[in-house]
Amino acid sequence: MRRMSAFFSDRAADFAALVQYVPASDASGLRWGAGDTLITTSPNRPVVALRAGRADTTRAPLLVPSDSMRGQWAVIVARRRDGGVVSAVSLVGGRVTTTCGGQLVSEYVITAPSHDGFAGAALFDLAGRAVGMVIRCGRRLAALPTAEILRLLSAADALGSRVHERFGFTVQPLDDAARRYFRTDSGQLVVAVVDGAPAARAGWQPGDVIVEIDGASVGAADAGRLDALADSAAHTVVIRRNGSLRSTRLSAEPPNQRDGDFGVRLGGTRAVPGVAIGAVSAGSAADSAGLEAGDRLVRVGSVTVSSAQVAQRLLDQLARADTPTFLIFRRDSVTHGVLVRR
Repeated sequence: MRRMSAFFSDRAADFAALVQYVPASDASGLRWGAGDTLITTSPNRPVVALRAGRADTTRAPLLVPSDSMRGQWAVIVARRRDGGVVSAVSLVGGRVTTTCGGQLVSEYVITAPSHDGFAGAALFDLAGRAVGMVIRCGRRLAALPTAEILRLLSAADALGSRVHERFGFTVQPLDDAARRYFRTDSGQLVVAVVDGAPAARAGWQPGDVIVEIDGASVGAADAGRLDALADSAAHTVVIRRNGSLRSTRLSAEPPNQRDGDFGVRLGGTRAVPGVAIGAVSAGSAADSAGLEAGDRLVRVGSVTVSSAQVAQRLLDQLARADTPTFLIFRRDSVTHGVLVRR
């Protein structure tokens, strides 16, 4: 028994390097695949995808999406706020169908403790492959296989698409760098606004942080309230911009049309803001930020781009900066924003 206990302790210590604490969700998180995405869980949403900071060196484990763990050992590893490791070992007794986040899921049957310190924990087989995660399902925790985590992520993306189609905006959770940059610990960051869409008519811009919807606060990892936006046509939304709060009316209803109005506005061609980007070097910070040739750079930090000379000066300063900077650019009829990390 002592040898077995020492073996499992060593395994947990080895796997701990693959798991980290995520302040935005007050839970552990697991690097998902080879990209820079952390998967964690929040009280209001079973699975949350967050962007990892550039300084994050956590490596990604091998994911096993279709696994059969019945009768096998699973090592469960989580991180505490202070960086310490919480671990447990359990035999997997198979699966049971339950409900989580309003959806039917296939859940592992395990005997490990289920206190909140294991929220966001990763489940590994003895080879160190990620075979599942412990997520929040209402007031309880559930151990789900990676295939179910992938399915919940796809469902969350579908909800985000529904909100985008109805109101014309895209958000992402605030990671550590974004919370410091925008000086807020709560809210959801607006990263894209479609011309003429309800969000644009409400005056929203990339870089706004949604902090309240219809009188209810929105947390840093709380996408659940945003999902509910698509169920109604109009909402009162409080956004934070440049440190100040402003109340806006978000309505999917078209603007009132006057009697006898044909619905067409004539006039000269509106000048397109910003300066066109001619090329983006592969592997550069601009490439990592998602910029493409043909995009128009509109703003760097708080400075509006008024000419190619101003744009070049701002980009040169950005290349030497050690702190993140929020860029706003246009692509087709959508205004995008991205926090560029050096």
